[in-house]
Amino acid sequence: MKKLKEQIIQLQVLSELSTELLGEDNTEALKPTIRKMSQIISSMDVSVLEKALQPTTPPAPAKPVALLLQLQQNHKQIIHNNLRQIQMTNQMKLKYGPYSPSRLETVYCPYLFYRSYVDPKRKRDHESLPQARGSAAHLVFEEINKGLVNGKSFTYESIGQIVNDAVKMHPVSLEEVMEIKDMALLYLRRTPYFRGDVEFEVKMAIKFERDNEGNIIEYTDKISIPGEERVRPKFVECDYDDPEAVARGRADIKMISEDTTMGFIIDHKTQKGVIDGDTFQMGVYAWVMSICYPFLDQIETTLHFAALGIYGDSVTWSKADLLKIEDHFLTLVHHIESEEKWEP
Repeated sequence: MKKLKEQIIQLQVLSELSTELLGEDNTEALKPTIRKMSQIISSMDVSVLEKALQPTTPPAPAKPVALLLQLQQNHKQIIHNNLRQIQMTNQMKLKYGPYSPSRLETVYCPYLFYRSYVDPKRKRDHESLPQARGSAAHLVFEEINKGLVNGKSFTYESIGQIVNDAVKMHPVSLEEVMEIKDMALLYLRRTPYFRGDVEFEVKMAIKFERDNEGNIIEYTDKISIPGEERVRPKFVECDYDDPEAVARGRADIKMISEDTTMGFIIDHKTQKGVIDGDTFQMGVYAWVMSICYPFLDQIETTLHFAALGIYGDSVTWSKADLLKIEDHFLTLVHHIESEEKWEP
């Protein structure tokens, strides 16, 4: 009951904020209110409200809770419409992009984002030891993969030389050198199945598609929400270093099936633990790949846990799944682009 009351209070706050939206025409003035509403909605546990609507719930509270649930849905649509209005009005000129999944991981702590990507005093091009370990390991896997597709065989000595060359570019401790060598040997025992068109360490990036006047082109989405239509911005592939790039990522292994209906991404992880495969990072990579290769029907992603020599369960992303990733991605981008204070 306590949680239910908390959710109802949050929805009441949303109701008050909606009055501000309805009475304000200036999109710039709307930003703080929209940001606050977005934060409330993202923190809400709708399951608590849904449970209150089950048949076991007394009739009295059911009606107000139902009305509040409807209010929440209405506010989501209000927020979406106003976010789109702000994006189109400003033509979405990104101040802090391009955005990658790792960059967006800091969105929930704006000050951390500022220190990492905005602060002029930040250390540029500085690679931490974990980053160096990951970079060196990725170079090793790339070299092995290129050799495998060309029919090359490897010996213990040749693997050692590949590792040594990699750590010269990304220095790590002696212990980590041995760990990277072990990862390479485990990888050779169980290499992935290369199918169709295969590439390694592929840089992918997308940007808004614009007309001759610089306005973002839109289309009507009839997929993400069954029975509903939603206007969305169009994206197109661009160079990885394009200053107008909105989202980008790097696929460690990218494959396209021979019938060109399925795309595949394998991502190397050098951490010692195992995580679920449906991460935001992999969703974004799949979404970006779907824009770069629009003929694909589905995209399958797989995590390779190099320290253990195993692969996680593959995740298949449908077009509807990827549109949900797009929504989440753009919401996070809007949070950062609207930020004006970088307080710790």
